[in-house]
Amino acid sequence: MRFPHPTILSYGFRSFVLTVLLFGIFAKPAMGENFALVGVQQSAQSSYDYLGWIQPFVGSALGRGLYGQIFLNYLTFHYSSSVGDAPVLVQARVPGVSLGLGYAFSVGVLQVNISGSFGYQYFSLQPAIPAGGPYRSSFTFVPQVQLHLPLSHGFYLSGIGSYAFGQDSYWSRLRFGIPLGARWHCGPEFIPSGGRNYQIRQYGAYVDVSLSQGWGLTLDGGMQQQDGLANVGYAALSLSKTF
Repeated sequence: MRFPHPTILSYGFRSFVLTVLLFGIFAKPAMGENFALVGVQQSAQSSYDYLGWIQPFVGSALGRGLYGQIFLNYLTFHYSSSVGDAPVLVQARVPGVSLGLGYAFSVGVLQVNISGSFGYQYFSLQPAIPAGGPYRSSFTFVPQVQLHLPLSHGFYLSGIGSYAFGQDSYWSRLRFGIPLGARWHCGPEFIPSGGRNYQIRQYGAYVDVSLSQGWGLTLDGGMQQQDGLANVGYAALSLSKTF
């Protein structure tokens, strides 16, 4: 198994500290332009919980310009492995924290959001795999791209793609938005993700609601497929607030 090189970890630590300092120097509160969100996703084989804060820098606004972000997250998943010649189902629990910078802009009607986050993830495996297992706790760098393309009559396409260097894992999502009114959208979604020892595909649908006073609510669910494991359902909920 490949592990992050010590030089990569050292670079990640220095970059993480630098990002903290930049965030503290340049990020200033802006009424109505700060964004908080919390979410949970659950299936019989994995879960993902997160709590985040996004804050534009001076001279920027949500959806335009430079911003900082902080996220706490907790991931669990299963994968098939072996100890000696015996097959075993490994349960992974992965709490983490990340701090990053991003830039949002538009190209015509296309809305683009590019960000990069430095974070730390702690892997706890049960049963413990000899020699540290396929993962090790480390600092990671996660670049991410988000795209939102408005179409006619309130329809849209949106996509997110990210990759975690150091853990060799990725996560992505594609959605097609169908308007149900001024504040409601729904549609299909496809969420592929994976790493060195697992591949997950999620096929589902979502409902997104813009509530009053800056609140937003998204519900989604469907079927989750993972290599070597039975297909299961998944469900997720996220809540956001603009301050």
